[in-house]
Amino acid sequence: LQHWSAAFVARSGDRIELASGLDLGFATGIGEDYARKLGATRLSDPKARWRRQPATEKQLRALKRWKVKVRPDLTKGEASDLLSAAVARVA
Repeated sequence: LQHWSAAFVARSGDRIELASGLDLGFATGIGEDYARKLGATRLSDPKARWRRQPATEKQLRALKRWKVKVRPDLTKGEASDLLSAAVARVA
């Protein structure tokens, strides 16, 4: 069983841990709740239109750097989720 943390990283680089020792679904929910409290509702909305658009070249390059395998039809939302999980693994 993997344990995950939810954290907020400010533009200054300061990291605020919101919770730790969670399963992935719960950690994701805490992060999404925090994003909504900050007013980032479009970013945390799993049904947002941007999530269905094709992944950007920048996202695909980042996924490659993180050594994440991707499908040719990857969406922005899927790429965002994969990048978040890759970063969380090393945090």
